[in-house]
Amino acid sequence: MKKLVYILLIMSFLIMILNITLLLNYTGYVSQSEGEISFVIESTISCSDGICNGDETCLTCPDDCGSCPVSKSPGAGGGGVGTAPTKKDFFVSEKFIKVIAKQGESFKTSIIIRNTEKENQNFKLILSKDLEGILFLSEDSFSLQGGEEKKVYLNFVSDYVSELGVYTGNLGISTNDRKKVVNIIFNVKSKKLLFDIILNVPARYRVLEQGQDLVIDLDLFNLGDFEKASVNVDYLIKDFDGNLVWRESEIIDIEKQISFSKIISLSDLILIPGEYVVISQISYDDSIGSSSFVFEIALDLSPAEDKPLSNLLLILMGLLIVAGLILLWLILRRENKKLRRDIKKDLRKDLKKVPVRRKINRRKLGRFRPRIKNIFGKLVALETGFKEGVISKKSYEKGTKALKK
Repeated sequence: MKKLVYILLIMSFLIMILNITLLLNYTGYVSQSEGEISFVIESTISCSDGICNGDETCLTCPDDCGSCPVSKSPGAGGGGVGTAPTKKDFFVSEKFIKVIAKQGESFKTSIIIRNTEKENQNFKLILSKDLEGILFLSEDSFSLQGGEEKKVYLNFVSDYVSELGVYTGNLGISTNDRKKVVNIIFNVKSKKLLFDIILNVPARYRVLEQGQDLVIDLDLFNLGDFEKASVNVDYLIKDFDGNLVWRESEIIDIEKQISFSKIISLSDLILIPGEYVVISQISYDDSIGSSSFVFEIALDLSPAEDKPLSNLLLILMGLLIVAGLILLWLILRRENKKLRRDIKKDLRKDLKKVPVRRKINRRKLGRFRPRIKNIFGKLVALETGFKEGVISKKSYEKGTKALKK
């Protein structure tokens, strides 16, 4: 029973260390990348899967469970005073859409809008200014009954862009009570690319605090027949209203491929907490390639509050490891002592079973050794004389009897 308790204690200790390690190493970021495909859609849906299950309620996930019913509380004089009416809600299948296309290409995708209420609701869809003329909706207004849903198609047309590059904007979906936004990135590259670029933001820099530097990783590719060329690289930061927040340019010499990291200082920028898009564009003559990545300026986060918590967790984990090692050492030591006691106890039992034998005094035995040797000599002499006929039988028997006695 004690061994079982010890095993359970050790397992609980190991599970505790594993949980703390996972807590320290956890990051909730979804990576983004651009490959050879021309069309990418990314969805970052939280709880809005259209099914009200698990721990979801009308308070924690109104997208799936609908709005909470209005409750009434008794008022003065026996009357009733109702609480403020709850805003009617609805479900949108996507919260972020990203499309990558070459000049002259067009793509179509769709989103699903569902009325999660029992009452009828009217919907209105509005595109931000930068997306007007390059993104077309199948419908911009409609009505849905309770529980009804509609699929709205989004047509991206790259023929009508004023210039190649990355366009940011959003699609606003609103009713009389509520508004939701789908952020959109439309990346249009040259039809024939001589140079292209891939931008990535390391995980630790995808959520920043106000004034913290942004670090980006860049890969530049020579897709033409140039042995070496000087290309222009532009760096931009935009918000999802299409506003240009920051811009910088530089000339880079490239042969076949080059990779490097760049630090973008945001200390001089006053950015409202929210999501932004960092963009890199590589241009050579009429060829323009571009890439983008989303990062966030966090709200109410400060290193002074975050780092002590992390350090405290590290110290706690270290103390738990030391305590666990001491506990394990004590358990092993106790088991070792118990084993030794059991062995001694068994030896005592075995010794009690051994019969008692008379002890021989070696000193006395040594004193009699010469006499014993002399007696055996006389016996041999009597026997030899008797066999040779020198001693009579009577004398032989008498002498042998006396010597043996």
